[in-house]
Amino acid sequence: MSLAGVGVLVTRPAAQAGPLCELVAGAGGEVWALPGIEIAPTPATSELEAALRAAAQADWWFFTSPNAVEHGLRALAERGIQRAEHTRVAAVGPGTARALEAAGVAVDLVPKGEASGAGLLAEPALADLRAQRLLLFRGEGGRRILPEGLATRGERLDIADVYTRMPPRVDPAPVRAALAARRIRVMTLSSGAALDHLLDLLGEAPLQALALVVLSPRLAEAARKRGLRGPIRVSEGTDDAQVLDAIIHLAQAWRR
Repeated sequence: MSLAGVGVLVTRPAAQAGPLCELVAGAGGEVWALPGIEIAPTPATSELEAALRAAAQADWWFFTSPNAVEHGLRALAERGIQRAEHTRVAAVGPGTARALEAAGVAVDLVPKGEASGAGLLAEPALADLRAQRLLLFRGEGGRRILPEGLATRGERLDIADVYTRMPPRVDPAPVRAALAARRIRVMTLSSGAALDHLLDLLGEAPLQALALVVLSPRLAEAARKRGLRGPIRVSEGTDDAQVLDAIIHLAQAWRR
């Protein structure tokens, strides 16, 4: 189905929005891009340095997102730290796995079910991690399910908070005007932090009736709690193609 006549607001960080914007435009949609968050490396701290030094001895590296891959691998390279031959690598989902493989890192484990920390913990390979040293690469303020689950299974868990999420430094005026003119019908959301920043930038009223594509039921619930009343569809995954499919389904329902 074509997205002709449908305005779509893509709110991913600027460095990651391009492929989805291209898919939406390729389907005929009118693309608006406004990052809900900016991603930046975390400043060096003694805790981060200690976690990164543990990388060379770790039995498992866990990555929670493509951002964790980018900033985690960069932090290791800047310190001359390399992966040991025995170290296995796990990704929470296919997008994270692709980012690792693009960086030349072989991936040993990706959840076969849900692409999440819970899905990863459900994998049989992680059922018994006794005597294993684990290292988790994530962003500051990440969800607790994965670190709490790993901490109870491994001998030691180090956590490297390698990036932080910041309010975007952007001019929202063009998107505000498009919302006022009702040119935007669908908005994508990837995190609760992004939603909070977008509400600060644009206000609640212009966003209330938009159709939303979100990446998890938890985020759908958060949107409802923040007063958004439009139809919501949870994407079947984080891949750009899966998000586009969810956008098309919402647009089809809106046109009926």
